[in-house]
This record gives sequence, C-alpha cells and structure tokens, in this order.
Amino acid sequence: MVKINLKNLEKEFKNNYKDIGNLWILHQCRWLINLFKNIKDQTKLEISIFLLYHFLKYNNDDTSYENLISMEKLEIVNLKFSHIHKLINLPKERVRRKLNELCKSNLIENNNSKIILKKEFIEKLKLSNQSNEFSKYFSKLLKQIKIDNIKPDLVQANINKNFSYFLTHFYKFQLFFLDVHKKSLNNSKLSNSKLSNLKVILIFVSIMLSQILNNKKFKSEDTTDFLKINLKIFNRQNVIGISASSISDITYIPRPTVTRICKFLLKNKILKINKSKHYHISNEGVKLLTNNQKKIFKEKYIFLINVLKLINNKELV
Repeated sequence: MVKINLKNLEKEFKNNYKDIGNLWILHQCRWLINLFKNIKDQTKLEISIFLLYHFLKYNNDDTSYENLISMEKLEIVNLKFSHIHKLINLPKERVRRKLNELCKSNLIENNNSKIILKKEFIEKLKLSNQSNEFSKYFSKLLKQIKIDNIKPDLVQANINKNFSYFLTHFYKFQLFFLDVHKKSLNNSKLSNSKLSNLKVILIFVSIMLSQILNNKKFKSEDTTDFLKINLKIFNRQNVIGISASSISDITYIPRPTVTRICKFLLKNKILKINKSKHYHISNEGVKLLTNNQKKIFKEKYIFLINVLKLINNKELV
C-alpha cells in the first residue's frame, strides 16, 4: 500500500498548480475532444456520459474492465426517458429526439420499465482509451506533488481491476465539469440560444490545447494564484494560435460553424486573432476559464482522492 498523508494533499495540489495546470488542461481537453470525435453530436455525448454514469452509480462498483466491456448489455431500471432532460439540464424536445436517434442506431433500447445500453454503445465511448490516458496523466500529476512511487502500470492495474468504481467517479466529475461551463456561458454575455454550448466549449478547449502544445514552457513565479498562472500559460508574447480549419480538423465541427462561433467569441473579447488569422485566448477568456476552474477544483480534488483510494485498495492512511 502506498503511504499518503491526506492532511496536506489538497494544499499540495493547489500549491503546485503552476506545474500541474498544463497536465490537467491537456488531459481534459484531449478526453473531451476525442470523445466528441467518436460520437460527433454534442447532445448525444452528454446523454451517453449520463446514461453510463447512471448505470454505474446504481450497480456494483468493483466490476473489472474486462468484465464490463464483455457485457452484451447494461440495464438501467431506475431511470425514465422523460426524466433525463431534467437531470442533464437540456431542452426536453432535443433530448427526446436524440434518445430516439440512439434507439434507431441500435445503441440503446427503451423498454418503458428500463433502458438498455447495448454493447455497441459501450464501444462508442472508447473506455480503454480512458484507462490508458488517465493512468499516464495521473502518474505525471503525482510526480509534480512529490508522490513519485506510483507508476502508470500500478495506476492502470488498479483502475482496470475496479473499472466501474473509477468510471463512476470519472463520469461524475465530467458531468460536473460540463455543467459548470454550460452555466457559465448561460449566465454571461456569451448566452446565445443560436449557439451550442458544448460546441463553444469544444472550440475553446481546442484553442487552449493548441496553445499549450505549440508554445514553449513558461517559468511562473511561486504563486497559488490560478489567474496569474493561467495568464502566464496562455497570454505570452508571440502566441502561435490556431486557424479555423485546424480547429475544425481537431473537433470535427464544420468549418463554417467554427468560424461563426469564433467571430462571436471575438466580438465578446474572449478570443483574439493575429495577423495570420490564428485564434488565441484573450485576457477575458483566461478570466472566464479561471473562474470556472475555481469552481471545478474542489470536485476535481475529490475525484483524484477517490482514485488514490482505489490505488490504496480503498483505504487511505
């Protein structure tokens, strides 16, 4: 069992945000973009995350990866179609239409008393990728807070052994993450009924991802101020940025839609554009990101603690 002192763990995460901020953003952006590429529909993506989370929440939490992906179907017996739109905070008619499309695509079944998630549905979510990528990310993150005796293969072995436990907490966090960003857009000057909130989020995170990957590492002063650190990460001199066509390639969102949303974000000073017509995040955009991160951090911390519990056979010392 790995010895971990919990008393100072949250403080360590906060104090080392200047080192782990990039890791967190990279992992989150890649996960969201890759899942959208596979599902290619923002409402179906949110429904899919919610349905699997709901199944996991009310079923055995120690099902292994091999057992979960080998199941031919997953039955949800305590959830009605008509209630889903309220639980994920999306328009009723849109959710009803997308659920019917999932049924017609033979991914789920609605048998009145229960909802059945078929094997094809499970395959759509690319669960193996989540285990692999998270294990690498989590091991790097732990090194940044001076816990360097937990290797990726140990993380992945424990995740795969109790895969449903991991996914329950992972999807709970992702639903919270999406909800915070959607509410942030709805409650700000960015509220626009003609725009998909998730597409705005996807475009925003793809620009963040590009800036982290294409710009040199920064040296930040020793600070726990998220805003100062994020401004250092995203608003340095000679920012490379990313074109509308590249954003479209990354997100699978049609280029005209990308251009329309980017123009809207430019108008509201969330993005900037350089002479090469490449987009990057403005100071206002960084402030919006940071405000959301502050709300998300506590839930993120709880999720990471649950993963550490998993690695420690669900016992923290």
